[in-house]
Amino acid sequence: MSDRVNRVFTTDFDEAAVMPWPLDLVRLVASARVMPGRAIGGKEAAEAVIEGYRRGLSAPRPTLLDEQETWMRRFVACTDDDRREFWQEIAGLPDIQPPPRAVDGLKRNVPDGAVIERFAKRTKGAGGLGRPRYVAVARWRGGHVVREAKAAVPSTWEWQHGMAPGNHFLAAATGKHRSPDPFLTVHDGFIFRRLAADSRKVELKNLTSPGLTADLVRAMGFDLGSIHAATDGAADRIVADLAHRPGDWLRDASRAAAKAVEGDWEEWKRR
Repeated sequence: MSDRVNRVFTTDFDEAAVMPWPLDLVRLVASARVMPGRAIGGKEAAEAVIEGYRRGLSAPRPTLLDEQETWMRRFVACTDDDRREFWQEIAGLPDIQPPPRAVDGLKRNVPDGAVIERFAKRTKGAGGLGRPRYVAVARWRGGHVVREAKAAVPSTWEWQHGMAPGNHFLAAATGKHRSPDPFLTVHDGFIFRRLAADSRKVELKNLTSPGLTADLVRAMGFDLGSIHAATDGAADRIVADLAHRPGDWLRDASRAAAKAVEGDWEEWKRR
């Protein structure tokens, strides 16, 4: 039994904010630069991202594993071992009583007729470490479904720039050129989503071939272009801006960003 959805790039909007468009591209290429054992250089990553980004601006659409990006499926294929590990992880999560807002949201997020058997605490990821995560494990029609509530935190960009803080997660995830995940929602300060063995990420660190890494960052650039194109009139203005930028602007900016990130990391380790 599975309430599976085959999409990629659908939920990574935790700290979405309104900011200058180049920053998304700089962050993406900087991430490729600092990944362990990276298989692609900064120049190649920047070129692949810009190529995909231009395509996304000109012909925006969602990125779907069952249709356009079938080559990516093998990197998220779920094996029997993966399924066992997932359910072992869920079984090993410590029981906890979440706050009422999280409980109410989790109850609304499970399918009609599902019976919640337990609530648990979950720790996962790197960027979201420290944010409360709560899990509901429910029995439904002979099997189990799992839902997660993760605390939603506004981007510090708006705070830093004197803007009224807000949560733009759902607006970005369900935008004009997205294929919305029916199990993803935000309310009462929490992001609610489906957890399952076959709900997986493509990890840059797992790609050792330069060609495959370039394909992935190109696809991610395309997705960024599609997201930005959802703002009325943005695509034409961005294309005009790109025409006046030097050819190496993204390579140089991502190098500076990666250097700053690595410097912050070294300082954190020293402390």
